[in-house]
Amino acid sequence: MKQQHRNQRRAARAILAPLFVGALAMGACSSGDSTPEGPARLDPAAAAVALRALGGVAVDGSAAYTHKDGAEEGPISGRLTYEPYRVHQEFPVAAGQDLANIEYRRIDDDAWIKTMASAAPPFLGVPALVIRPAGYPTPWIAITPTADTVQRTIGQVFDPAALLDAIAADDTIELARNGESDVDGTSRARYTANLTPPQARGIGVTTLSVWTDAEGLPLRVGFTTAAGASGDYDIAADGTALEVSPPDSELIEPTQTIPVATADYAEIASGSADGVTYRILRAPADRNWWCWKVESEPAYEPYTELGDDGGNCVPGIETSGDPANQFALPLDSIGDGYDMLGMQLPPGSTMQMYRVDEFDTPIDVDVDANGLAVYVGPTATPGVYAQVTLADGEVMLCAPGEVSNYRDYLGVTPEQGKQLLSQPWNCLEKELADMLGA
Repeated sequence: MKQQHRNQRRAARAILAPLFVGALAMGACSSGDSTPEGPARLDPAAAAVALRALGGVAVDGSAAYTHKDGAEEGPISGRLTYEPYRVHQEFPVAAGQDLANIEYRRIDDDAWIKTMASAAPPFLGVPALVIRPAGYPTPWIAITPTADTVQRTIGQVFDPAALLDAIAADDTIELARNGESDVDGTSRARYTANLTPPQARGIGVTTLSVWTDAEGLPLRVGFTTAAGASGDYDIAADGTALEVSPPDSELIEPTQTIPVATADYAEIASGSADGVTYRILRAPADRNWWCWKVESEPAYEPYTELGDDGGNCVPGIETSGDPANQFALPLDSIGDGYDMLGMQLPPGSTMQMYRVDEFDTPIDVDVDANGLAVYVGPTATPGVYAQVTLADGEVMLCAPGEVSNYRDYLGVTPEQGKQLLSQPWNCLEKELADMLGA
């Protein structure tokens, strides 16, 4: 039944696609029957206009992610209409140690996510947005899809028009033709962009490929998300009315705001390394949270969106017990200026950082009396793996994206290392991390 439905959507797309010509066709060329037509560069804004002119689209595909239980694949399916703006989709999200398969509903500027149950729900970053404990009584959460945060990018990846609009808004990104490949039995032009870490933060992907027909109408999107999931989905015209209802109010988790600083920021660390000078400031917040700031030259460009006061607020740590509660990652840069990672650990812990192309020379990172470990280095050879020994002797392996252990680290190329700059870090107990990845 699913394949039949997919074939019906493809047939509808084949009928409607030729209607969209004109601006998209400018620069089109053909070097023979074996080479599909298409412009040398895809105009993402015009491609988004053509998609919206369809009235609505259906998407169908899958994405994969390597997490604590190995490699897992999740489906991408659902529909969008653009006027009025309605979305009802299911898609997988890379969430730390899980691939979270979530349901997403949107009505104009209101949106809701149905979280996935996990035996070990985390409390930081994207995982905190999409994962809840098994049996949690309010699995739905309300989000703001227009905010300049992951609440926008999480759904934007699976809305092809919105994704192309985001690409168009950054004039430093170019979707250049890099060949062709098969889509539904027909050779189609393919356009690809590799995004820098700062670009990826605002758009949600580190790589993007778009396959089009001869007029430039997108037929398929391939991507790697900033959190490390990779996949693709086909796009089919479907402009029929889409009715979307909000979840039952009793199933929506009450909104809980992130705490803000309750006192002045005070310097707790400073230093210089690889031509970078920096000051780290911290302030207390409610609920045993702490807010962090970095002042530096060159300027600090964080992975996490900052609050109104320029700080990043995260929960505090415990100094004993479950290792997962004994670390926090309040500082993580993604800019071109320098590579920074700041970890809060129990005092007495130790840390070693491993950089790309420097496999035999790990760097000992000082852990000060407050338990703060700060690594600073060049982006050309970023740190992509760290080993932490907690004060109680438990060993944790920490890394961004799909890197889980030392074997994974050995396979990271300099180009992959630069892409990992845009992906969040996480830590696992060594025994678990060693079972994952390569």
